Amino acid sequence: MRTLTLMRHAKSSWEDPALGDHERPLNPRGRKAAKTMAQRLYAEHYTPDLVLVSSALRTQQTAAALQKAYDGGLVLQTEPLLYEAGSGTYADVIRRVDDDVQSLMIIGHNPTMEWMAEAMGGRAYHMPTASYIRFRVPCSWSEFRFERFETLAYDYPKSDK
Repeated sequence: MRTLTLMRHAKSSWEDPALGDHERPLNPRGRKAAKTMAQRLYAEHYTPDLVLVSSALRTQQTAAALQKAYDGGLVLQTEPLLYEAGSGTYADVIRRVDDDVQSLMIIGHNPTMEWMAEAMGGRAYHMPTASYIRFRVPCSWSEFRFERFETLAYDYPKSDK
């Protein structure tokens, strides 16, 4: 069974107006939420085979929090195409994943995360910062297309878990 987990980066800082969007770091609330969500994923015994991460600093820092919770045991791969990309580009990136990967996670950005969650979940999902949603994917990655999949998990920092 293949699974695809979409995770939105944690809350970023707008404190330094001289920084470009790509270079914005997580703010203190974002660092805390990234750690919380990483710990929840680990506690669920969810371990992705591959984590594709946008090249933006805030996604890289979100991935670093995840990597820390997993004691460095995750395979992280920076995918520059995920930054400022639409769902078509995300789908192209997914279709290039090796079919040996059973569990794929993508750490990316809105509005693409919400659009993908809705397309695959069959209803609108609010994807606040540091949230994730996981789907069962019944096809090979090379055959991936947006259709309705079974939703396996959905969580966000302010949920009552």
